Parts: sequence; structure tokens; C-alpha cells
Amino acid sequence: TTINEKAFNGCVALTSINLNNVNNIGNSAFNGCTSLIIDDLSLSNLTSLGTNAFYNTKIKKISNLGNIVSIPSSQHMFGKSLEELILPDSCINIGATGGYGPFEDNTNLTHVRLSPNTDMVGSRAFQNCTSLKKVDNLEEKVENHTTLISNLSEKVENNTTLISNPSEKVKNN
Repeated sequence: TTINEKAFNGCVALTSINLNNVNNIGNSAFNGCTSLIIDDLSLSNLTSLGTNAFYNTKIKKISNLGNIVSIPSSQHMFGKSLEELILPDSCINIGATGGYGPFEDNTNLTHVRLSPNTDMVGSRAFQNCTSLKKVDNLEEKVENHTTLISNLSEKVENNTTLISNPSEKVKNN
């Protein structure tokens, strides 16, 4: 099933939706659906996700993005209510095409599980996520010299401090 570009764009009265069996979600499909609240976004069949797909919605947790390979660069891609993000093993690219970061300025985000296969994280992907405390699978990204997460000063589980300049090396305590 495909949800086309701007299919529900601006539907402020939309409060819930069944996304079972959805493979593709177009650009701005739920953009501006300010009453749409999703406690746990689980899209086991997802293969394609457009920019601004869930802009201005209220998603608290993303536990399954199916077989998605890339999360586009798009500010507030999943709204600003996201607290936990679990990326599938298929996800190799997070906001690496320039521009805004998909999770940029999300001050509610506390936990991210990167895919062990992620090899590119855009410099603004998690910029200004000031509540981010835990990033799983981060060690693999450090070993691969991947650009990580910018503008964070919080410590993560392995005592690695993420620094504000993504071109600098990550410092260990």
C-alpha cells in the first residue's frame, strides 16, 4: 500500500490512522496533521519514506521502520515529540543529504538505537537534541570514522562525549 504525497496534508482533524501493510509514504503525507498522535510508530513493511512525511505530528516512539535504507534530510521529519528511536538494521543513511536534520531540535528525544549498518549520519541529523542521553551502536560508528552527531554535550552509555564540531574526532573520557 502507498500513501501518496500530501495525501493527508493539513488534515488537522485526523487523530489516528492504521498504517499496517504500508510500503511507501510520500512527501508531506501527514504534514500538518497536528492532532495525529502516535504512541509507537511501527511500519514493518516500509521501504520508502518521503521528506516531511510526519511533520507537525506527535509521535512518541518509533520502534519499526521496516526495511527503510535512508531517512531523508528534513527538519522535524517525525515531529518534535519523539522520545525514542529504534532504527532497523537496513538503515544505512540518516539525514546525510544536507540541509536540515530529520531529528534536529527535538528536545524530547532521549534514546536512539542506530543500526549497526548505518555508515552515514548527517552533521545535523541530531543537532540540538539536548535531552539525548543514550545512543546504542555508537562505538561502531566511531571505529568507522563516521560523522556522528553534532551539538551534543551529554554523555552516552560508553562514556564517549559527543562534541559540537562534527569534523573533530570524538574524545573519550
